[in-house]
Amino acid sequence: LLIKERGDEASSIKEDGTYLITGGLGGLGLLIAEWLVKQGARNLVLISRRQPDNQIKQRIQALENSSARVIVAQVDVTDKSQLAQLISNSKSSTPSPQPLSTSAPQPLSPSAPIRGIIHAAGILDDGVLQNMTWEQFTNVVHPKVLGAWNLHDLTQDSPLDFFVLFSSATALLGSPGQSNHVAANVFLDSLAHYRQSIGKPGLSINWGIWSDVGSAAERKADKEMQLRGIKAIAPQDGVDLFAKLLWSDASQV
Repeated sequence: LLIKERGDEASSIKEDGTYLITGGLGGLGLLIAEWLVKQGARNLVLISRRQPDNQIKQRIQALENSSARVIVAQVDVTDKSQLAQLISNSKSSTPSPQPLSTSAPQPLSPSAPIRGIIHAAGILDDGVLQNMTWEQFTNVVHPKVLGAWNLHDLTQDSPLDFFVLFSSATALLGSPGQSNHVAANVFLDSLAHYRQSIGKPGLSINWGIWSDVGSAAERKADKEMQLRGIKAIAPQDGVDLFAKLLWSDASQV
């Protein structure tokens, strides 16, 4: 697959921009957040439904020690009104009760508009389709599908340089017991193609399993796949791949 770089003025991380990561307190989300700060990002919004534990707080503190302003927003991306309230703070100086930083509540900065979105939120709830409940299906589908569409719909007038969707290789290869996960990721791939067709940035990455980080690694799936002869992606290799793909003209990789 030949990847062509855009090579325009948008192909850089901007100090005066805000970068929003869903699943921002997960292993992949934090890795990408750390990479963004190394590239010069100074305004990050990490969206997650969970509270940061002490280890995560330490990593966020390290980002703030590097001159980054980090907001941890406890927002459910499937709730459009919550997400809209968060995003509207990038266009207004009015504080919102929703975003919570690791220290004190802060609004997004109106002088730092959202320039990049990375949708890395997702959970797994496996089961044979014949026995899967609708709740079990939607628990996995909604964070990816509704979350992605809400982000797309609410940032129509935002000057985005990139809109990245963390999809999965299961969308291409299938995966027994993961029909909900597969369906959700196929939607992400389709949305990336749709966004590019209407002249907006869109990239969907069909990731394989990462080692040590991510929901699959937490379930030891990376070890199981290695026994089948499929290597997991080392975290640094994954970040390097992300960096190469971010400014490409591809819609799906």
